[in-house]
Amino acid sequence: MDGSGAGNSWEARDPDYPQLRCRAAGSVPEFCAFVTAGRMEGGFNGWLQAFKVEGNLAFHTRISLKQATTITVQLIGKWVSCQPGRGQRIQPRAIAGPAFRDLSASTKLPGSVLTFELPDGEHDIRIVVTPVSFRRDRVPGLNIIWDPKKNWPQCLCWQDCEGNPWRKPSRFAVKTSDEVVLLTKQGQVSRQAWDLGLTSLVGMDIEDRNSLAWILSGAQQDGALTLTLDARLQALAQEKLEQQILDLWGAADPYAAKRRGAVVLLDADTGAILAATTYPRLRSGVHPWDLRAFARYYPGESLRTFRPWQGVDAHNAPGSTFKPVVAMAAINAVGSGAPQADRIKKFLKGYSRKAIHKSGLTLDCAAYNPFQGICYASRNIPGSRKVVQNFKRHSLGSGFKPGDETLGLKQAIRESINVWFVRLGWLMDGGPARAYDTAMRNLRQGQIPPDRPDFFLGAMARTLGFNGPGLDLLANLDEDIPLYRTRPGLRSEGDTLFGAIGQLNLINPEERGLQQILTQNAFGQGMTATPLQMARVAAAVATDKLPHPYLVGAYNGRILEPPPGKELGFDPGKLEGLIPFRFDGMALLRAGMKAVPETGTARTAFKKHPDRTRVYGKTGTADVTETDRSFNTTWFIGWREPVQEGERRIAFACMVSHATGKGSNTGGSVAAPVVAKILDGYRF
Repeated sequence: MDGSGAGNSWEARDPDYPQLRCRAAGSVPEFCAFVTAGRMEGGFNGWLQAFKVEGNLAFHTRISLKQATTITVQLIGKWVSCQPGRGQRIQPRAIAGPAFRDLSASTKLPGSVLTFELPDGEHDIRIVVTPVSFRRDRVPGLNIIWDPKKNWPQCLCWQDCEGNPWRKPSRFAVKTSDEVVLLTKQGQVSRQAWDLGLTSLVGMDIEDRNSLAWILSGAQQDGALTLTLDARLQALAQEKLEQQILDLWGAADPYAAKRRGAVVLLDADTGAILAATTYPRLRSGVHPWDLRAFARYYPGESLRTFRPWQGVDAHNAPGSTFKPVVAMAAINAVGSGAPQADRIKKFLKGYSRKAIHKSGLTLDCAAYNPFQGICYASRNIPGSRKVVQNFKRHSLGSGFKPGDETLGLKQAIRESINVWFVRLGWLMDGGPARAYDTAMRNLRQGQIPPDRPDFFLGAMARTLGFNGPGLDLLANLDEDIPLYRTRPGLRSEGDTLFGAIGQLNLINPEERGLQQILTQNAFGQGMTATPLQMARVAAAVATDKLPHPYLVGAYNGRILEPPPGKELGFDPGKLEGLIPFRFDGMALLRAGMKAVPETGTARTAFKKHPDRTRVYGKTGTADVTETDRSFNTTWFIGWREPVQEGERRIAFACMVSHATGKGSNTGGSVAAPVVAKILDGYRF
């Protein structure tokens, strides 16, 4: 049972023989079950359990109230009676949670919620319950107690079926780079960790599985870690993210429970993570037991998920922030001598208004069918899944701005032109995709399927970490320190110091219909990514090197070297390799990203920003459908160049999901202002 406001001082006794205390089996592990059916409720203490050979149980506690208070108690078992008899409400509640997925439909595990409305003064609360019994050996999260020597009946007992590793907690202190303590040597999570929104990362306590506190508890030695996080930057980023969401949708936001957000800022050259914020963040008032149980059975809605690099789902589609990856793949294709290398190179450099038809597109092209190579004006767009539209049905010609003699990669990035990137994707990889789909359609029974093509876009995505293993953010920590690590697996993202990795459908071996997938991937749909991944992509564009993000800057006062990054480039004999880019297309890409906050899709957010000429960015707006509703996931990624020697080059990514409403549903209107306010409020 779980009580709110009454503390954990419950006693279980035999109601017929009050002098007999009933056998207690300790506290209930949080991964046994979750009984509030997907609702997170605050104010409760941890669950307690007790059982006896036969008959009812009487739970009792005594409390002293200085003012009138409402006390709520949840219980598993059949409610019989309670005291006081006045002022209470009883609500039967079905037991819910995946821990019971193996129980037969005829099995009923009763539960109730009792609410006592009490005046001030001394009160005795007494609840009589018939315990739950069950006739099976074991179900997930539960052990069935049966001792033939003592002739006990089979009784449902909430035990740790997975087993707790024995450990003696270490005395590890953790602080930020500017000396703010997050975890004390006594294993206590500091108030500052809660205030900075880092509790999902550090942990609520030392028992918080897969958190940093849990990981360090395996070291069995004293020590001190200094993280790369900057507490001042962390606080600013958390404040600006939360304020933006509140300003746009208000306290009565109908999607507040579903909306997710995150900001990541890192050193673009070294990979040091300087700030990582999550929305919504953990706040006090909810018992750690409930938070951990909720996270186990409702992971998509868990507040314990650290959104900067965890919790990847359909709402993590990066949208147009993936377009720089498409551009880098095309630049690689030119340098690798692809069959269409000359056409791709010309396409990237751009065509004039008079020559734009040579690109395969037209000035009035507002939508494009790459399967047939047909452009459509805004008034003639057919309803076909093969047709890709520009944002608000803008024509390709609208991408020409004063001073533009041609329309190429720079302008396409600045204006985020979907049809241009779909055409580019097909110039790179359309031939192999068409040949594969044709071969699969003509495949006869018993024939061996053709090998999947080696796409330039897929190769660049793999180089940048898509579809790969999780990023170990402790990669530069000494290997001789024994830690409790949980590596990513089929059913687990791993501990909070492993960065989850998004997936690209084009390189998923289970996918079919590669032409359609290529079409979607070319303008940022049909994939997932974390904010950390996309900040890393921005750093790669800035430096021609893919850094390995890391979170520990020093161990016991000794400065740790960053994990090695990866030089980007191509090998003429392969699609990915280590030879530096030979084509100046990267300069075109950077020029386009520089124009985004100056005159492009983020110009409003940076209109009067002091760093506007030093910020490079890319907005993203991904359409995500849930049943009968459609929402946008909004993004802004990029980096800020330093002003003088010694300053950091800062890469960033901001993501906010469930963006709705006119003027508050695009990357430029939601995510870009968050980054602009962070960069304006902090001097690097």
